[in-house]
Amino acid sequence: MTTPLEISSFRDDLLSICGGWPAACACTGCCRRLTSAELPPGCRELLDHHDHMTTTLERAYGKPVDLHVLEETQAGVYYQRQILLKLRDTRTVVEFGIARLALDRVPPEVRDEVLDHGAPLGDILIRHEVMREIEPRWFFAVDGGCAWGRHFESSTEGPLYGRMGDIRCNGVPAIEVLEVVLPRVP
Repeated sequence: MTTPLEISSFRDDLLSICGGWPAACACTGCCRRLTSAELPPGCRELLDHHDHMTTTLERAYGKPVDLHVLEETQAGVYYQRQILLKLRDTRTVVEFGIARLALDRVPPEVRDEVLDHGAPLGDILIRHEVMREIEPRWFFAVDGGCAWGRHFESSTEGPLYGRMGDIRCNGVPAIEVLEVVLPRVP
């Protein structure tokens, strides 16, 4: 697992977390780095925080979210997956994400649940009372017409917005995330 000090640029971070998935890598060319202040209303609240995206989306949309794993890979202790989070009653996709976990840096019961695909990562970490620190690293806009945009039912003509960040579990760097969210009208 890389750390922010080992990767020096936004583009390198994107390519690193998308590596191995050609469609995901293709989207990195459609991404433009932003500051938090450049995020539009309705997106800033969803992205610029230190909470789990699971709880943030549930609070913003007033419904629980369910996990749908699109693809996954594992190489040794490193597990990576592309996911969708969908609103439970409407099945509306509210997030496309990629997570890379160092499985040896999370408790065994967390590892087992993550590999079981039963719940979003944030729910699992919260339920097992893992002390976590969530640090956004980059914010970005991505053209809605890229492969990531096809997961969202709403119009993908305009840009989508996302963040990349790191999650420390019990004080140890354990998880890297890329999260693209459905813009919420303020």
